Amino acid sequence: MDIYPLVYSRVRTNQQSNSRQVNSLREVEGFEVIKIFTDSISGYTKSITERPKLQKVLKYIQEHDVECLMVNEISRLGRRTEEVLTLIKNLKDQGVKIYIQSLGKLINQEKRNQASDFNEKEDGF
Repeated sequence: MDIYPLVYSRVRTNQQSNSRQVNSLREVEGFEVIKIFTDSISGYTKSITERPKLQKVLKYIQEHDVECLMVNEISRLGRRTEEVLTLIKNLKDQGVKIYIQSLGKLINQEKRNQASDFNEKEDGF
């Protein structure tokens, strides 16, 4: 069964390209990407609320029935731990799973907690 995610990709500067992240996420088996959002902005100096494309992702999620968000690495969501954990929780509360490619993990699944999402050694979803 395929999962239909949004893709969010972020690089730090306009001189960098999002194409590696996006192409890599498009190739993940079991996922059929429905929409792609890319940012060229620092995740450390800019908070989540200051990143326009991430705000568009969050608005799109609120307005549509989105089942999953894909990112290349957890750091693409942000560099501030508390802010990223809050975002993960908010997405979980909306029923949105997050696929983190660098971990090969789908988190925010029902009846699971965040700690077990990161600590399990299973390869399956």
